[in-house]
Amino acid sequence: MDDRVVLSEFKHLDFDSQPLLIVVGLSQTHSPYFTHSHQDVALPKVLRHTKALEENIELIDELISYIKTNSKKETFLFITADHGESFGEGGAHAHNYSLYNQEIDVPFLMYKIQSNELFIPKLGSSIHFKQTLLDLLQKESHRKENSQNFFSSNYQLELVLKTWNSEIQRGLVLDQKKYIFHTDKDTLYEMDLEDKNRKIILDAKLKEQLLKKMYEHMQN
Repeated sequence: MDDRVVLSEFKHLDFDSQPLLIVVGLSQTHSPYFTHSHQDVALPKVLRHTKALEENIELIDELISYIKTNSKKETFLFITADHGESFGEGGAHAHNYSLYNQEIDVPFLMYKIQSNELFIPKLGSSIHFKQTLLDLLQKESHRKENSQNFFSSNYQLELVLKTWNSEIQRGLVLDQKKYIFHTDKDTLYEMDLEDKNRKIILDAKLKEQLLKKMYEHMQN
């Protein structure tokens, strides 16, 4: 699919007549990675994906320019994704089969178009997106400190993870550390949030405690 159709649809909208909430799903970066400039399916997937991403960024720039020119009201633009993509890292391809950052670390930003203000959090999770959005849309004078807001000074990630349609990996994010259990190898890794400084957990008691936390949450 050519995502440029979105721009033509935007030109039918009246931005100033009433408040609008518009959800735009761009599909070119999803497998099989369509690009309108390189339609050769023999092109390696990672190159098609890169080109599709570049084309989507160009499209978002065009949408921002169009809104800035055609609307007097402040417009909040949120850019994020529901997953990343693997291209052979650790034997994983596409998505759903890995808990490493190439699949679970996605962009999130808010841009106030007319004010030209950009907000990018250091950490966040989709389970806290709603609360973050509601807080950001309030006037600053009305905002309260909320630990579920990405931009809160005391925001902490605590997540239990699982590969979507398989049991190949389980994961846990806790105290600025990330743990991934490879069920096929019975191996539990500890690493930082950037997937660096990885090491195998050899302490049997600690391994048991972490696995219990991973599996108990999924059962509740």
